[in-house]
Amino acid sequence: MCSGCSAMRPLFVGVALVALGSTGALAADSSVYETRPTALYLQLGLGTPTGTVGAEVEQTLTPHVAVAGGAGWGNAGPQVAGMARLRFGRDRAKFVMGGGLSGGEYEWVRFCMGPLESCPNKRGTVAWTNFEMGGSHRAWNGLSFRYFVGYGRIVAGKYECVADAAYDVCIMSHRDDGKNLFYTGVAIGYAF
Repeated sequence: MCSGCSAMRPLFVGVALVALGSTGALAADSSVYETRPTALYLQLGLGTPTGTVGAEVEQTLTPHVAVAGGAGWGNAGPQVAGMARLRFGRDRAKFVMGGGLSGGEYEWVRFCMGPLESCPNKRGTVAWTNFEMGGSHRAWNGLSFRYFVGYGRIVAGKYECVADAAYDVCIMSHRDDGKNLFYTGVAIGYAF
């Protein structure tokens, strides 16, 4: 038996107790976003990156950073999206800012007072860059809720005026319209 071992035992026990106490304190201080890092959402909105209705998976990477990916259906067809998010706030409620890319079928219709056939219309497959901000709430039981507003800009793809009664008006007066998109939405889900 070593001569200094009995003197070292209390020091070892003390360090072990401090280490165990620290991990318990860290677990108590960690937010629900860290203890339940993966969330599945049903998302609804107007012009959102995943469309009018979609599904999204969000993964917490650090206390303030998350990534998300999803797919859904917009007014013209399927859409997919990916986004990185920064989150600031308390354990269960966060202010969220995000940026990412989305793409899919797109349709732009100019609001007008006449019959729908006379309103300029564009369609195509495009990609958008997106920026959004909003809030996120996550309960200890995993129930999660997000709300957001955002801005998207078409950066790639092709969408053209539809050959209909308003084609000439579309070509002459609305050549660059529809590239800037404002959207809003909510998402409800469960984190585990």
